[in-house]
Amino acid sequence: MTRLLARAGDEASEHAMAVRIVEMCHGEQGRSGNPDVPSLGAQPAFYLTVQLIMFRENIRPIEPMTEMSRGTNDADRRDMADFADLAAFLARAK
Repeated sequence: MTRLLARAGDEASEHAMAVRIVEMCHGEQGRSGNPDVPSLGAQPAFYLTVQLIMFRENIRPIEPMTEMSRGTNDADRRDMADFADLAAFLARAK
């Protein structure tokens, strides 16, 4: 039981770290303040997942996303896309 809780805690902290990384570039709630960095808040999770796969496979080579996507697995990409989709929901709610 303790291992399961520790793993859940690790996953939660990893998720929180991923959210902070996305927010640093793409802005809180997916609203970028930088004209060179797209806002993700209006994009659905499926679209974002496809983009992340294209970055990872070097089909759409855009740095730093291509480098950041290397070594990610399907769950990582879903988490990133789900976060951005949640940001879109939050942005629409305001």
